Amino acid sequence: MNIEIRTAQLGDLTALAELGKQTFREHFSQYWHDTNVFLNKDFSLPVLQHVLAEPNKHRYLLAFIEGILVGFAKVNFLSLEPCRECVGLELQKIYLTQESVGHHIGSMLFEQIINLAHESNSRCIWLNVLEVNEKARAFYAKFGFEQTAEFPFQTDKCLLNMLVMQRNLL
Repeated sequence: MNIEIRTAQLGDLTALAELGKQTFREHFSQYWHDTNVFLNKDFSLPVLQHVLAEPNKHRYLLAFIEGILVGFAKVNFLSLEPCRECVGLELQKIYLTQESVGHHIGSMLFEQIINLAHESNSRCIWLNVLEVNEKARAFYAKFGFEQTAEFPFQTDKCLLNMLVMQRNLL
């Protein structure tokens, strides 16, 4: 199986927008009445174009199996972790298609994220994850993340608990 991980470019905008919407709906639609509230904010072409135009602030890493886009991660550089106040690399998203889960794509993306954190001299990597997302929490714990805080997260349908997890690098 040929797997490729690379940084997103402007030519990837449409495919990234479509995959973002698809994977969000696959994994999180049960928590929203109207998923378009979130999707229009994060995966519209103008938003993605703005993000890709600022590679020193944000980066999308794309994952392909046999040339087909199956997942991505979004990171934000020099982002302040809200609880321990560590300035580091924020892993804002890591989304995979249902079919690609279990092929170690998440681990391969995460290796690249760790490399980006070291290259940018980040003191930590941090993220937010839904408390109900036990698979994701276990995945992050496998990479040395620990829970540092929790806070309520309101969707248009329900109130959830969001966890902050962090991995120190120094």
